[in-house]
Amino acid sequence: MDYFLQPLVRNIQSYLRDSSHLIEDLKAVSIKEPCILATADVNSLYTIIPHEAGKVCVMEALDRYTYVGPPRDFLIKRLDLSLRLNYFRFEGQFYQQTSGMSMGSNVAHSLAYLFMENYETTVMQIYDKPEKTNQHASSSHPTALLKVIPKAQMIQVVVNNSKVQGRHEQLRDMFIQRGYNQQLNEKSFEQKVCVYASTLSESWSTAMIPHSQCSENCLPGQRKAPIEGKPSCCYICVPCAEGELSNITDSKNCEKCPEDQWPNEKKDKCVLKIIEFLSYTNDTTAILLAFLSVILAVLTILVLGFFVCFIDTPIVKANNRNLSFLLLISIMLSYLCVFLFLGRPVDITCMLRQISFGISFSVAVSSLLAKTIMVGVAFKATRPGSSWRIWVTVKLSYSLVICLSSIQGLICVVWLTISPPYQEYNMHSESGKIIIQCNEGSTLAFYSVLGYMFLLAAASFITAFYTRTLPDSFNETKFITFSMLVFCSVWIAMIPAYLSTKGKQMVAVEIFALLASNTGLLGCIFLPKCFIILFRSETNTKTYLLDRIGNIVLYRSLALFKVSHFGF
Repeated sequence: MDYFLQPLVRNIQSYLRDSSHLIEDLKAVSIKEPCILATADVNSLYTIIPHEAGKVCVMEALDRYTYVGPPRDFLIKRLDLSLRLNYFRFEGQFYQQTSGMSMGSNVAHSLAYLFMENYETTVMQIYDKPEKTNQHASSSHPTALLKVIPKAQMIQVVVNNSKVQGRHEQLRDMFIQRGYNQQLNEKSFEQKVCVYASTLSESWSTAMIPHSQCSENCLPGQRKAPIEGKPSCCYICVPCAEGELSNITDSKNCEKCPEDQWPNEKKDKCVLKIIEFLSYTNDTTAILLAFLSVILAVLTILVLGFFVCFIDTPIVKANNRNLSFLLLISIMLSYLCVFLFLGRPVDITCMLRQISFGISFSVAVSSLLAKTIMVGVAFKATRPGSSWRIWVTVKLSYSLVICLSSIQGLICVVWLTISPPYQEYNMHSESGKIIIQCNEGSTLAFYSVLGYMFLLAAASFITAFYTRTLPDSFNETKFITFSMLVFCSVWIAMIPAYLSTKGKQMVAVEIFALLASNTGLLGCIFLPKCFIILFRSETNTKTYLLDRIGNIVLYRSLALFKVSHFGF
């Protein structure tokens, strides 16, 4: 910056390069009495220059002199950083310099020159000029002009003199002496002349150099927009766009905040963005989902305990009770997976949430598929001389669950090896917020896990649909069919909802789908059995089971006989 400011400094009329330069200039000056040479010094100049005043001086110098360099706004921004970001150490403590310039800064020398030039220009314009004192009230001036002469003279005092304190009393007395006592009184003079003069004096003393403009100043939070066909001093004030701010008056451009900050309501200051995630402490959605997860997990444990208590009853033994226990445990673990989705995400929870969710669901659906296949195999094995009898073993069901779940586990291992999920700060999806979320790492792996679950669910649905009418008193394939229909419906509806939401709502949608599909499995498969155990205990006997199977087989045999012999 100093490289581009030095040419501006050399244009200053009072610029002195060094002592030799001063001596050369003095040789060309003839000083005669009573004139004398005088010097003045500013005490601690570098450290008392206000930051805003320094930037104003540089901007006016850029307008006043020929400038060649980077864009002016760029230069002013870098100057602002150089002024504000100065630190020093004193007695072991670090401090930030909030006023003035650092003594060791390269740009301090040039900025001090430009600041003093502005000050010298203002001082040289302030001098004492005598007012006209020959306006008598009895002169031949028009009456209307005589009425405004006192006010005009007071304005002249303010504009042309550096000290106006007490001058309005002197001017009033002078006018009274010259015959204006009938036209002036204390009230009118104080209100119309003195008040105006003091206001004008105050505005003059606080201004550096007057500016010519035909528009009102643009406040912080706004920027100047030129009016087509009008000179540059005419403009309109436009509010900064969303995500931008301006912290100075008459800003030409609005600036963007750092990525972790956002403009306040007035758009004149950057404030930290709100950090958002599904928090246990201040998020009602997270608290509600956690409460539902706990309630449903406890309900699953109660059903499991209920089945253990009636473990020797036919309805519990039917369709492989061990698979039923495994299914209940996997449903319970799926409910508890919800807690990996809640709270502030970190890398380890991001990896565990999808893996645990995918594997537990795969075990549950694999158990249902194994139960359905075993129903069909068992029915076929009842026929005389059937070769299916060698498959009616518990090893088949266990092998199916292990193999089908292992495929999902292999997909998860590949996912974690190649591109595992990780914590991510999403700063752009919602204005003014930083959303802490989990990046899935590999979108292909994520949808592969979901796709494999859908494949298992579809296989279970199709198999259960074709075996739903087999003659079994406790044939639960009809319930499996309906539970798989609920499961697929929930996840198919979840996909568009998941893709259309942002931030923490995406996680809430996934959690809701997880809870709803698990509840569908629990309600459709196990609640009917609990109802029979509690309220239809007479049907939960081995005798009833054998009689019902026999009646169903006899009915179907008669139906087949009618079809084969009578054609209906």
